Amino acid sequence: MKRRSDDMTDVRNRSVILVVCAHPDDAELGAGGTIALYSKLGYRVLVIFLTRGDKGGPAQVRTEESVAACELLGVRKTDIEFGPFHDTRVPNDHSVIAYLEEFNHRLGPILVATHSAHDYHQDHVSVAKASLTAFRKAPRLLSFESPSTTAEFMPTCFIDITDEVDLKARALACHESQIKKCMSLEYDAMTHLAAFRGHQAGVLRAEAFEVHRLLVPHNLD
Repeated sequence: MKRRSDDMTDVRNRSVILVVCAHPDDAELGAGGTIALYSKLGYRVLVIFLTRGDKGGPAQVRTEESVAACELLGVRKTDIEFGPFHDTRVPNDHSVIAYLEEFNHRLGPILVATHSAHDYHQDHVSVAKASLTAFRKAPRLLSFESPSTTAEFMPTCFIDITDEVDLKARALACHESQIKKCMSLEYDAMTHLAAFRGHQAGVLRAEAFEVHRLLVPHNLD
């Protein structure tokens, strides 16, 4: 006879969490602790990078760095996807929506985390807008913050990453080609932001999200 814990593991393995972003390192910066947390809990986490980030360095280097980072966070290599779009030129049209809708139809994610539309980077805005349409029926749809989010980013959802913050730091350190270009990848910058968001939420460390839809489960323990 199966134990209840076995049943829960089966459910979690069938339940998919999607993290949708524009460039290598976006997912790790905005939701790295959340990825690590839910991977550790047994959920299948799939990360979609719509570009290979070639404007920030060689595409092969950047993709290899994100694969290494995501694997550290517990994502299977086969659950890391790189899209066909071009860095700095992700279109704000149906092609991106259609690409993302295929994942929605195939996987039926229980949670989607993506960029905020309150962002200075045009690729982030395009991905945010396309995600809101492509995952419009997802039960939980959140937007994470990035180094380029604007002052209009107003989070109302926080995920406790106190136990995952060091693993997130190790994942960010995989992006050796970007560390000198992006201060947010540095340990102090990441932990200080996590501490600030944690203070807002009443925990030690947290990641912050805007809420588009949040279906609350019956079990609130």
